[in-house]
Amino acid sequence: DVEPNLVRAELVFLDRMLKRMYSNKRSLGDILTKKSIKLLINQYQETFDGICENQINGLLKKCTNEVYESLTYSTSGKEIQDTVTRCKEFIVDIEVLRKALKKWYRKNNKPDNSKNVVAYYKKEEFGIPVDVLKTFKKIHMSTGNKNKRE
Repeated sequence: DVEPNLVRAELVFLDRMLKRMYSNKRSLGDILTKKSIKLLINQYQETFDGICENQINGLLKKCTNEVYESLTYSTSGKEIQDTVTRCKEFIVDIEVLRKALKKWYRKNNKPDNSKNVVAYYKKEEFGIPVDVLKTFKKIHMSTGNKNKRE
């Protein structure tokens, strides 16, 4: 189990991947060489890049679109409050709400008030995850991808 508002990232290399990386030389002595550790780091980096590009970025776009559509179709006068309540499972990070709000304000030709709204909803009582994307970005940067966009 993971505590609320925490992210657990786990990467498991299956036997076939280890066999491809190290062939049959998988004893502790074989793996703990500079060359083998570099190979493992490169494989981790490649795998994590794929996860970010193929799954995380796609999920974030879908979540942002869901939140934006909820804002767009709500006519209650309390669009933001209704959307936060209705779309809680799509707001996987406060940045999803911020991006959807920016788009919504732009579409409605309203001044961008997303900074103030996000500051309000960052409060613990709303239970919206904060810094999940920053955590993934730090993990991604730790693999040597300092210049890649998240």
